[in-house]
This record gives sequence, structure tokens and C-alpha cells, in this order.
Amino acid sequence: MSILPPSVDSHLASIDIKSTAQPQGIKSLAVLSTLVLPAFTVQLESVSNWGANPANIQMNIYLPDHLATSPPVILAMHPCGGNAQQYFQMTRLPSYADPLGFSLIYPQTPHFSNCWDCYDAKTLLRNGGGDSTGLAAMVNHTLATYDGDRARVFVTDSSGAVMTSVMASTYPDLFAAGSAFSSVPTGFWKGAPRATPFSAGVSCSMDRKTLSGREWGTLAHAGYPGYNSTRPRMQIWHGQPQWADVFRVQWTQNSTDTPLEGYTEMVYGNGSRLLGYRAQGVGHIAPFQEESVLRF
Repeated sequence: MSILPPSVDSHLASIDIKSTAQPQGIKSLAVLSTLVLPAFTVQLESVSNWGANPANIQMNIYLPDHLATSPPVILAMHPCGGNAQQYFQMTRLPSYADPLGFSLIYPQTPHFSNCWDCYDAKTLLRNGGGDSTGLAAMVNHTLATYDGDRARVFVTDSSGAVMTSVMASTYPDLFAAGSAFSSVPTGFWKGAPRATPFSAGVSCSMDRKTLSGREWGTLAHAGYPGYNSTRPRMQIWHGQPQWADVFRVQWTQNSTDTPLEGYTEMVYGNGSRLLGYRAQGVGHIAPFQEESVLRF
């Protein structure tokens, strides 16, 4: 995400890590709600009156003690079945925000068993009046309130959140890059009755929604009809590389044991716009890779 400065490698060892390691080997989204993680001494700050909120979702923010001049902004969305405070604890992003001075938005949805609405036409369309509209408003509010750097706005999520691809599709001019974890393509849930893994209309994982790369790309383009400018760089961790068609790039090579042993990095084009990752033995929830995400 191009947040880390060039000298970061020598600085990483001195960062005080505030979170435990990412939980390993979790096989089901339902397990997330039962996880018990150590509490932080710092709590998220709830934000109200931050702009258009047609879906009645909630905004929380984490600001380091010393916010950088024109700070970068990261929108970090909790997993399906999770919540904002839980996701705040699940990654080490706050520990990097402290020395690097960027702001972190942690939204929360109270709907659909705390799963983001990624199925309704309202949220799959720019300014359509769904979750994506409210999430974009949070980002714009943060940029305006803290004089954020509009060229360094990023989006990420965790298992089942799905919304990184949705936000990159509907607001491509708002984000510089996105990192989606254990996610599915934009439009995967389209037409389902609910935004949960138990919805009757979810068919992709059961091999009934078989679309070509071009068809998946068309679904991504449909989020902002007529848009033909720069789109966010994308990392896809443990998911389907829908964005190969969006960027019109082909797979070029694999790098084994990258960034960790057991991981394979899949490079598309020259790797500057799209990278994919698969890993062995991580379960449904791919562990969040802070350094790789922040460097992208």
C-alpha cells in the first residue's frame, strides 16, 4: 500500500506489537464470533455525523498519538460475523500506525449477523445507497477532518468481509490500493437473499456460478459505469483473481515461499497492479500479512 518509508526494514524490529498473532487454522466463519482475544488498553473511538449513511452502519477510528502531516488512511473492514473492535485486535496495523502516523477506520455493520451487504444492487453500485455508500462517506470524512492524503487511501478486509473488491469497484477513484483476504469476486453474492455464507442464493463455492474471466471483470466494471481512469492496485490473498481482466493482465510467474514459507505469490503482468497469493494449511482465515500489505 506504499505506506512504509524506504527505511522501514531497520525500523520494524523496534515497533511495539499490540496484538496477538493472527488465529490459525479456523475452518468456519461461525467460529469467529467465539474467539476470545486479549483486550487492548486502547479502544476505538466511535464517530457520529460523518456523512451519508443510508444503511445505518457504524464508524470507528484509531488515530495514533502523533498523526503524520497529510496522513494516509486505511479502511479496515471486519470479517463476516465479526465486529470493529475484534478486527482492531486481530491485526498489527495499529502498531504500525503509531510510528508511521496513518489513520485507521474500523467500520461495523450490525446487519445480517454482522456480515457486510455485498449482494444488493444498492451496494454494488457507486452512490447506490448501500453499505458502500456509507463506507465511502467515512473515508471522505476522515480525509476532510484530518487533512488526509487523497493519493494514499487504502482498503483491506478479513475473511468473509468481501468488501475490499466491492469498494475498489464502486469507488476506484477513492482508493490507491486494496488487499482482500479470503475473499470472493465482486458480484459473487449478487442476487442472494442475504449477505451470509448460509444464504440460499450463494452458488459460486458450490460450482454453480461459473463465469469467465471477462464476465467477472464486467461485474467489477459495473460498480462505476463509464469509469475509465486509474483503478486501485490489488492484492488477492486466498481468493479469486477477478482483477486480471479488469487490468487486462495475464499471469506471468509464481514465486514460491513468498512472503512466507508455504505461500505462493502469483504475479500478473509485471506485478505492479495485481498480485495473488495462496497458502497451504492456513484454514479459511488467511493470516494478515501487515508488512506485505503496507509495502504494496
